[in-house]
Amino acid sequence: MRIGIDSRMISMTGIGTYLRNLIDGIGELDKENEFVLFMHPSDIENFKSPGTNFKVVPSKSSPYSVSEQILFPKLVSNFGLDLIHYPHYFQPFFGVTPVVVTIHDMIHQIFPHFCPSYLHWKISWLMIKRVVKKSRIILTVSQNSAQDINERLHIGDEKVRVIYNSLPKNWERNKIKEIPVKLKDFLTERTYFLYVGNHKLHKNIPLLLQAFSNLRKMNKQICLVLTGENKRFKKLISSLSIESSVYFLGKIDLDVLQAIYSNAHALVLPSLYEGFGLPALEAMSLGIPPIVSDAGSLPEVVGDAGIVFPVSDMQVLENQMLRLLEDVKLREELSKKCLERAASFSILESASQTLSAYKDAIENYRG
Repeated sequence: MRIGIDSRMISMTGIGTYLRNLIDGIGELDKENEFVLFMHPSDIENFKSPGTNFKVVPSKSSPYSVSEQILFPKLVSNFGLDLIHYPHYFQPFFGVTPVVVTIHDMIHQIFPHFCPSYLHWKISWLMIKRVVKKSRIILTVSQNSAQDINERLHIGDEKVRVIYNSLPKNWERNKIKEIPVKLKDFLTERTYFLYVGNHKLHKNIPLLLQAFSNLRKMNKQICLVLTGENKRFKKLISSLSIESSVYFLGKIDLDVLQAIYSNAHALVLPSLYEGFGLPALEAMSLGIPPIVSDAGSLPEVVGDAGIVFPVSDMQVLENQMLRLLEDVKLREELSKKCLERAASFSILESASQTLSAYKDAIENYRG
């Protein structure tokens, strides 16, 4: 087989993590088939090929661009591929190379008001319907996302395959670095809850800030740590009078993030929807219990290793955070379950299942 993988989003979070894990896993498992990775020139400099059977091809066609629709399919057609894997449903409308696509979630279709504009929603809806029709096999990352895809696009279960996300190969407990000095005093002398992710509307961060504010009135020693910059929530944080106990990490390296996870009391993900919820898996792999909403795939990912609360119920979230603060035995029990649960999400298993999907899309496709 000669398989193309659209890797133009490899430096991004989310889909970029998915791509890096997939390529690493395939590189460890498959030394025979050929893989062609299409990548932006700026990303090639820092990319380490997993094997001699991987060829990296530069492409300046950015995702979501006109060039992606016109020039990228022409570039792909030059390599005689048996198949190309697109890691996102935004892809070229045209092109003759057989396609496998990964649809991570249906958030824009379930919550159209989260789209930047009506036009954006309309284009995304047209695009996803087109790619579903065009693709030989549709991959997704949770049973919940598979159900959403089937319900809204009315396609058979046989065309959709669930392959869970996994942790990177370098995500190992014995490689965790210490927290940098500028953060160490702040984070090691206090008990803190952690949020990891972007600050999009569906992440429901205001609910977390409000619940934390109420909890803070009962326990002045706790704090809240969030990834990213504090651009959207300054007014809310000020109105809640929690400026001194909320810390935004900005952009941090992976090994530093691991250390911050490892010292957290718990991870909190109050999202209105998640296609998977990778931070929950990251936290569990380090023995840190996640508190998650019951929305999307989050209960599916955490299983019995975390605490699930009704989405948007601030009082229950506050109570569950307090419960983990006060019940040492519960936290210890969840920590053990977290390690067991996380071990079941294997990068090699995910890669193996994806390779099987490639093979079926080429050899067993019925049209």
